[in-house]
Amino acid sequence: MFCRLFLLAGWIVCQSAIGSALAESRGWTDREGRLLIRGELIAASEDAIVIRKANRDLIAIPLATISDEDRSVVSDYRQSQGSDPATPDTIDQFHSWTTRNGLEFRARIKAFAERTVQFGARSGMVLVNGTSLANLDSLRLQLAIQVVAEFDDPSVTTEADLRRWLRGHKGNPPSFLVQGVMAELPDGTEVPVPFFLFRAEDLEVLRPGWERWRDNQESEATQRQESFLLAVQADQYHRQQQEAQQIRMMQTELLGAAAGLTTIWEVYLSPPPGVFGRPLSVVVSARDSLQAQRMAVARYPGFVVGPIRALTP
Repeated sequence: MFCRLFLLAGWIVCQSAIGSALAESRGWTDREGRLLIRGELIAASEDAIVIRKANRDLIAIPLATISDEDRSVVSDYRQSQGSDPATPDTIDQFHSWTTRNGLEFRARIKAFAERTVQFGARSGMVLVNGTSLANLDSLRLQLAIQVVAEFDDPSVTTEADLRRWLRGHKGNPPSFLVQGVMAELPDGTEVPVPFFLFRAEDLEVLRPGWERWRDNQESEATQRQESFLLAVQADQYHRQQQEAQQIRMMQTELLGAAAGLTTIWEVYLSPPPGVFGRPLSVVVSARDSLQAQRMAVARYPGFVVGPIRALTP
């Protein structure tokens, strides 16, 4: 018995030491050994990691671009978090969300989603995706009502209105393609929540990455990465008291092999106003900050230049 307790205590100490070490700020390098960023690893998937810098900026780095040593650190981190590759300590928290119409629900945002909402009728029952209204919980019922109000009839605000609206279609019930996010509820079930229901300040956090997810239907890896970043960003948004902190995706394709007379620069780029694109952290090799800025803008036209800093002397 004493032996078992001793081994268990040793395991706990070991796991705590691993978690503590991985939570510390450290330098992250590319495959050539060049420093890309310094910060704390807060989330990891099979495709990317998210680093929190000292100034609280969140930077995502494709796993394939970092050094073997750093990938070993990431592997240890993921193993320390258990079997869930989305890191339970980071994005398994449920948070309260309020829609623009005042509907409140608790959920964790898991992924981008595009779903068809099909209305119908059978044996006097009103159906939503094959489920009768009587079997819908209050959240799903309100979502169905607001989908109809948004896409077809703004006067539909109650269950009675929804039944009236469906009767008016006389056996030809419509369907609507809804774009938004997949939310997991505390009971373990999942429900798609349309973008149009969220408040403007929430959309600033939830929408970046949507277009890339939508435009890459044939790339499971791209969609998986964007959904992972969405989940981490939504969680960090609530942890930071709803400060609209967006994850910047680090891009290193402009990082050449030149050395000596060139410096490695990090250029922050943001989408133009009104565009829900993901902000970028572009790492380039250039003689000076002006050349770094020009290179980044040439690669990503239309983006707005933000802070620029030298990563090497």
